[in-house]
Amino acid sequence: MTSGINVSKTDLHEQVLAIFREPANVESEHGVHIDEIVKRFKLPEKNIRDAIDYNVDIGHIYSTIHDFHYKSAFTD
Repeated sequence: MTSGINVSKTDLHEQVLAIFREPANVESEHGVHIDEIVKRFKLPEKNIRDAIDYNVDIGHIYSTIHDFHYKSAFTD
């Protein structure tokens, strides 16, 4: 789990992406629900959503079955 203290936006973007790139999450058909990501961090949900939106905008993750499930665009 990640502490909310002194986490820069860039670090958070990378840490959120790392969760989506975990092997179990890459293999998941529907990806990861945003609530699962929020639970891993001691930060406001908005910060996590902003990090997810950033990764979506640059093409690293995408939504799957609805706007609450996301999956890594990377297959490794």
